[in-house]
Amino acid sequence: DNATNREILLRQLRAWGMQVDCAADGDAALELLARTAAAGEQVDIAVLDMHMPRMDGLRLATEIRNTPALAAIRLVVLTSSYSSASVRERERAGILRCVHKPIRQAELHEVLSSALRAPGQQAATRTQADAAAASLAGRVLLAEDNPVNRHVGQAMLERLGLSVCFAENGEEALRLASREDFDLILMDCHMPVMDGYEASAAIRAQRRQPRVPIVALTANVMEGNRERCIAAGMDDFLAKPYALEQLRAMLKRWLAAPSAGTLPSAPPVAVPSDPESAQAVIDPAFVEQFRALDPNGGMTLVQRILGVFLESSNPLLAALEQAVEAGDGAGLRQAAHSLKSSSGNIGARSLAALFKEFEMMGKNGRAEEAHARLDELRHEYARTLDGIRRLQQTLGH
Repeated sequence: DNATNREILLRQLRAWGMQVDCAADGDAALELLARTAAAGEQVDIAVLDMHMPRMDGLRLATEIRNTPALAAIRLVVLTSSYSSASVRERERAGILRCVHKPIRQAELHEVLSSALRAPGQQAATRTQADAAAASLAGRVLLAEDNPVNRHVGQAMLERLGLSVCFAENGEEALRLASREDFDLILMDCHMPVMDGYEASAAIRAQRRQPRVPIVALTANVMEGNRERCIAAGMDDFLAKPYALEQLRAMLKRWLAAPSAGTLPSAPPVAVPSDPESAQAVIDPAFVEQFRALDPNGGMTLVQRILGVFLESSNPLLAALEQAVEAGDGAGLRQAAHSLKSSSGNIGARSLAALFKEFEMMGKNGRAEEAHARLDELRHEYARTLDGIRRLQQTLGH
């Protein structure tokens, strides 16, 4: 119903070569769809706003799904909050994707492509979409000590059609790479026992053939760090936290894969931000990203990753606090680094930024500053946990 948003979306969709008709509210949309069906024309996809006067997006989707002539239309909803409808309500209404605003051009492109690949009937299986997503093949070793990051990496890699084996430290990665064959190794640079640099150098020293590509997983892709990765025998870099498309693009450089995509590219255009969404403790894009990765299209994967974060973050925070009290810069840096990474992966952007600051305090020996800001960190951590629990309750409805 927002004229500005409508105009921006109209221009973006037409730039992709789509034929677009617009309606200002739910009643007008139903009238437009009825006229189109009566004329024997087909509408492939409808993009609905969840929050509209008189008839909201959920009710409009339900009306479309319950009208036989319109039931095959694929439905995508844009919303600014989770409270508008539960997951089950959206699924009953036939909504394929529910995306939180603001939505970036690349995300809109991916959502529409995914929805257009999906079967027209909501009750049909996700086989077609899954086949399109699984465009890669091979066996990947993921060396990562952070449990949240392991779950995220596993979900993404399996979604892309790859099998995954895990190592929780560099020594274990070296042992597995020595005994088993992998098509690619994703190597976290900072791990206990043996870090990623040492493990990569040791793997290269074995001179195994064929030479397996090693990709560094790092939060720091600055020039100096790149040189260190190259010196250790790594072949590429992936900045953490990474999105599915970033991972896919990197993997395509090293693993043979067909190109998938149904829409041409276009210059970036963003849908205006919503104040309520911008203030969320957990970035809404996190939920949509992992809902798309879930094999069943539900929220099981989201719930599992959030649960792993709740279970693993508290001991790490305790270790961080102990390091601060003891003036242990190395311990502070290590704990903050791990918490920064897992916080970023669940979409807790503010908390991740704060942990990044504490990581730098540990690196630069600023123990007194870290001690002075502990209460600030505890407050943001508690706020994040509260946001996670509220989100879990909403997703469980």
